[in-house]
Amino acid sequence: MSDLQAKFKELHSQLMEKIEIAEQKLKDATDFAREHGIPFSAGISPLYQCYTPEGWEDKWEGLDEEFIQDITDNYDLDEGDCGWQHSAVC
Repeated sequence: MSDLQAKFKELHSQLMEKIEIAEQKLKDATDFAREHGIPFSAGISPLYQCYTPEGWEDKWEGLDEEFIQDITDNYDLDEGDCGWQHSAVC
């Protein structure tokens, strides 16, 4: 294996460690969102990356959607994955 190949392999391994950590943190975030009914938007990529957990409206009945959108930066409050389907990370 050449030095260049070895360096690439080493850096790729470091990157994959970071991705594994990120995957777990995203799972933790969506679990938290589901538990508490909190929609969110993640600026992880230029793709639309919002998440709206099922049942959020029941937990926050009476809150104005515009208020929720302003706080969460999530402008698609349809329940489901929204932009998450664009990312294999989730």
